[in-house]
Amino acid sequence: MVILATGASVLLFKRKKSFISSTKNDIYPILSPDATEVLGDEEMIEQILIRSGGQMYQSEIVKLSGLSKSKISILLSKMKKDGMIIKIKKGTGNIIRLVNDNQT
Repeated sequence: MVILATGASVLLFKRKKSFISSTKNDIYPILSPDATEVLGDEEMIEQILIRSGGQMYQSEIVKLSGLSKSKISILLSKMKKDGMIIKIKKGTGNIIRLVNDNQT
């Protein structure tokens, strides 16, 4: 009986894991607007922001991009330095806003 229950739980775990993997593959990578090329990380963040109306919480960018918090933080710091975005401190998080020149 214990062996049967253990076997069933292993099968359910594997099924759940494969479902999560297939769901992520359906979402990522984010393609360019003409869907002919995979975007670079900065371009992907820019597209995420454009699709959300030009601003979004940094934590949401992490969720949508599939990249780590540290990778997003590094990319956003570079984008801020390049004048592409501004960061607005809001409570314990950041709101990331595209500079108006980049919205198309």
